[in-house]
Amino acid sequence: MTRGAPSPAKLRLLDFARVAVLALAVWWIYAPALHGDWLWDDNSEITTNRELRDPAGWWHAWVAPAGPDYFPLKTDVQWLQWRAWGGASTLGYHLANVALHLASALLAWRILRRLGLRFAWLGGLLFAVHPIAVESVAWIAELKNALSLPLLLLAFDAWLDFEERAVRSAYVRAWLWFLAALLSKSSVVMFPVVLGLLAWWKRGRISRLDAVRLAPFYLFSLLLGLVTISFQRRAMSGWQPPESGVLECVANAGRAFAFYLGKCLWPDALAPIYTRWSEGNALAAGVAAWLAIAAMVVVCWRARATWGRHALLGLGFFGINLVPVLGLVPMSYQHIAPVADHFAYVSLLGVTGLVVAVGETLASRGEPTRRWALSLALSGAAGALAITSRSYAAAFAGPEALWTLAIERNPQAWLARNNLGALRLKQERWAEAATQLEAAIRFWPYDAPAHTNLGSALAHLGRLDEALAQQREAVRLEPDSADAHFNLANTFAITGRLDEAIAHYRAAVRVAPGLPDVRHNFANTLVRAGRLSEAMAQYREALRLQPNSFESELNLGNALAAAGQMREAADHFEAAARLNPDSGEAHYCLADALVELGRASEALAHYETAARLKPDDAELRARLEQVRRQR
Repeated sequence: MTRGAPSPAKLRLLDFARVAVLALAVWWIYAPALHGDWLWDDNSEITTNRELRDPAGWWHAWVAPAGPDYFPLKTDVQWLQWRAWGGASTLGYHLANVALHLASALLAWRILRRLGLRFAWLGGLLFAVHPIAVESVAWIAELKNALSLPLLLLAFDAWLDFEERAVRSAYVRAWLWFLAALLSKSSVVMFPVVLGLLAWWKRGRISRLDAVRLAPFYLFSLLLGLVTISFQRRAMSGWQPPESGVLECVANAGRAFAFYLGKCLWPDALAPIYTRWSEGNALAAGVAAWLAIAAMVVVCWRARATWGRHALLGLGFFGINLVPVLGLVPMSYQHIAPVADHFAYVSLLGVTGLVVAVGETLASRGEPTRRWALSLALSGAAGALAITSRSYAAAFAGPEALWTLAIERNPQAWLARNNLGALRLKQERWAEAATQLEAAIRFWPYDAPAHTNLGSALAHLGRLDEALAQQREAVRLEPDSADAHFNLANTFAITGRLDEAIAHYRAAVRVAPGLPDVRHNFANTLVRAGRLSEAMAQYREALRLQPNSFESELNLGNALAAAGQMREAADHFEAAARLNPDSGEAHYCLADALVELGRASEALAHYETAARLKPDDAELRARLEQVRRQR
């Protein structure tokens, strides 16, 4: 052992301490969000995703996926999570994302160390605590990001094994890990290009043998990339207005590259939804961004014999992994905002690696004191980033905090305003909901859900004609939206236009036959129209979809009683009273049905319960006394 060098035991202890610091830092940052509520598309991904409840859902994700992407491995993980944690609590889902993020930080440390960086641990730490990672970790639906990155880094690590030892098993491991990453999120398709850059960094060229070895990786990148493009086109089929032209896409790609680089180096004022870029200066801003990128590459290339080679590896990793999300290939998210933090999650590793490489280079040219100073500076930067990240993670604890922050940082965030407006609807704060939803439509008039939600708010405010106008616009924008038809039908029902309401309920059922609320309201309207047999069929279907619905049991009982089918009516009234023992209405209806069936002694107990629960109902008290006298 070299004199003065730490012993293997001390090195292991030091590594254990570093792992502990990483774990504690990640835990501290994300603790405010661990018990947070469902956000944004968490509901479509988890709570309302029928595939997760289906015992065969894991297989459907591979052969017949229903979502806008083909990420079957990610869906299978969610399928397992649902069986482990269900939908009552978000804690398990949050812990999974946090654990995967920590795994990525540990793997980043390992890989940077294998690439020769003595400050490798600081690189892993900077990645672990960086605010731009918060969206990918604190947002449950971004499991695809949190899952794909450790798989990709395992593929990178296996490739390094193959490069060092030329062992076939390492090559196979690299290929399998990469395939798993692709099936979790296909935006990792650029990995073969990164491996080509790594070959150039190591040997100064990319040989024919390198190309042959990478061919299977390129093949799977191409196949999964084409599948993703196909799914995204399907998801964008209802877009308005039309897609941008080629020149504008290229210009905006340059602006996006510059944006992400800036946020990685100085993560100030991060936002859940960023401002849409103005179209007026798009070309000029894009040209300026591309010229700056070209200048960086040229400067690094001219110094490729020394520091430039390492800079090109870091910047190359950053830029190459951004290519799928720069907007060169249209993505459904682009109608919301041109950029998003979660798109830079993988690329962030290139910047953190480059930062510690620069710090290490500066430290190697100075005295030990200078090295310690640089280490402390990087550690201090990590501490500042951690504080910022924890504050930002707190916004992901619930929709109220998230959408309020989104609007504060981007008042034109129409989706945030729509989501906050929808939250206000649930809270029955109708006027505030209408204010947010009117602003959402002002900034983006093409969003059918915003028109639908505004219609609901206006209906509750008694502005029924305005409500109908908004909901008609929602149906025009998305004629295949069950929500749009459902809400328009509800407003028609309120105004007494039952035939029009029935037509739109029928359209909603045709589009989404599995929604119990649609079936229930449809049945209520059919009852009002005197179409009892049709109403009973809809109530029964609502109960099949949602077996423990008190309202459907009670209303089906009333429909059956009105049709003279008293025995079956009594069964449903009894089920309603069992589901909600504190409902005086359910006990009253059950008692009446029992009297009609000649079971007055049984009815008396339910009349007495109903009278206790509805003490001001004079008709009920009279009925109770009548039954008592008859006994």
